[in-house]
Amino acid sequence: MTVHDKKHWFEERTEEVASSAGVTKKRKLFDGGYGEVPSIMDTASSMKPNRSLELEDDAESSCACNRSSGFREVDSLSSNKKMRKEKIRETVNILQNIIPGGKGKDAMVVLDEAIHYLKSLKLKAKAFGLDSL
Repeated sequence: MTVHDKKHWFEERTEEVASSAGVTKKRKLFDGGYGEVPSIMDTASSMKPNRSLELEDDAESSCACNRSSGFREVDSLSSNKKMRKEKIRETVNILQNIIPGGKGKDAMVVLDEAIHYLKSLKLKAKAFGLDSL
C-alpha cells in the first residue's frame, strides 16, 4: 500500500459513534460524501448518570460511619487530654502540700520551688554522707 493508497483508504473510512446527545449534524467528508457527527454538548451539566440508590445509601452510611469514628477519635483525644490535665493537677497539689509555703501558689511557681527544694534536699543528703544511695 502506497502513501496515496493509505490516504484514500483513510478518507473512505468513517466510524459511527453512539451519542446520547440526540441531535446530529452532517459534515462533508474527504471523499465528498456526507457523514453524521454528533453535536458538541456540555457533558458536565447535561447528563447525570443513573446511580443505584442502594449504592448511594452504602456510600452515605460508610461516610457517616467514618464521621462517627472521627468523632470518637476526637472524644478519645479530648478525654486523654483531660486525664493528663487531671494528673498534672494532682501532682501540683501534692507538691503544694510537700513544699514549705507552697499552698495557694501558682502551678509554675510550685514546680520551680519543687525543683529548688529537691536540689537542696540532695545537697543535704550528700552532706550527711547519703549520696551513695
